[in-house]
Amino acid sequence: MPESIFSPLLDFGALGIFACFLIWQHIRMQKRVDTLVDMFQTQLRECEDKQDARIEAIRSTYQDLLDRKSSSEIDRQQNLDEVQDAIKKINTNVDFLMRIQLGAKKEGD
Repeated sequence: MPESIFSPLLDFGALGIFACFLIWQHIRMQKRVDTLVDMFQTQLRECEDKQDARIEAIRSTYQDLLDRKSSSEIDRQQNLDEVQDAIKKINTNVDFLMRIQLGAKKEGD
């Protein structure tokens, strides 16, 4: 601090010296508070970054589960379609065989 601030305060004796002490203490405390605020903001940013990473990991896992479920649903539907097609072919063959057998019985009568 410049001397121009101290000389008038020192002219007031003990009260002036106490005022200097309060000014000095305020400046020191302000620096300390600023440092603490900076540290807190840094920690807060780190916590937010960690939280964002956790959220992204959860979203990724959830998306993987949805993709696998969707894939298994598609596979299940394809298998169901194949089974239905096979049943239709078997029914067609059974109908054909029954007609042949009925035709043979009519010829035999």
